[in-house]
Amino acid sequence: MSNNQLSTLIQSYAPTAIWEEIDLLLSMAYPAFDSGRLYHAYTLTARLYNGRYPGYRSCNTRYHDFTHASETCLALARIIHGAKVVGRTFDHQDITVNLIAALLHDAGFIQKAD
Repeated sequence: MSNNQLSTLIQSYAPTAIWEEIDLLLSMAYPAFDSGRLYHAYTLTARLYNGRYPGYRSCNTRYHDFTHASETCLALARIIHGAKVVGRTFDHQDITVNLIAALLHDAGFIQKAD
């Protein structure tokens, strides 16, 4: 058994690396999974947190930022993958909706531009 922590497996401050890990986990667990809508939500959420979404400011909270949102999504993707490994399956729509919910769970902290 390795002593590596999950946090050392990918660059947590690299949204592209986090997305690639999410996509890899889902494709291993569900080869027919279409991650297009999830990726679209991921990119829109990144824009929201980075102040590039119309009508909103960039995130100004220390912890509840896009890194946290994307890592929460990754944590859920790992749970989904692990569940599949032990025989628990989920509907693709449910997977997508729940991963998007994970991404947006702190979006209420984002302030409107006005």
